[in-house]
Amino acid sequence: MQINGRMFLKNQIVEKGIVIEDGIIKKIANIAQSEQEKQDQVINAINMLILPGLVDVHVHMREPGDTYKEDFLTGSKAAIAGGITTVIDMPNNKVPTVTAARLEEKKKLVKKAICDIFFHMGTT
Repeated sequence: MQINGRMFLKNQIVEKGIVIEDGIIKKIANIAQSEQEKQDQVINAINMLILPGLVDVHVHMREPGDTYKEDFLTGSKAAIAGGITTVIDMPNNKVPTVTAARLEEKKKLVKKAICDIFFHMGTT
């Protein structure tokens, strides 16, 4: 549970709490003290802005071909650390994503990622 966070809701910034169960937002409201006491974890987000997961539409994960620079696991860890929950990987790797077959190969590699990853396609 998160309490006292500022968020943009219904065209204004308001202070609300968020109840999360099994990784899903169940309630956005002013949370009563009695309800807070029932929770395993309460995060006081006073003076913090609560945002939805952000999307980075231009990333270079470098897989396949240059994994010594970055791969889907290390790149997705970095994204999550910065509040990014979804990335869209660019096609211009050492092995460029320019065919349906290469896209399918990349989809198999992405299983180790910890955030959502989508793909741009290239042309030749």
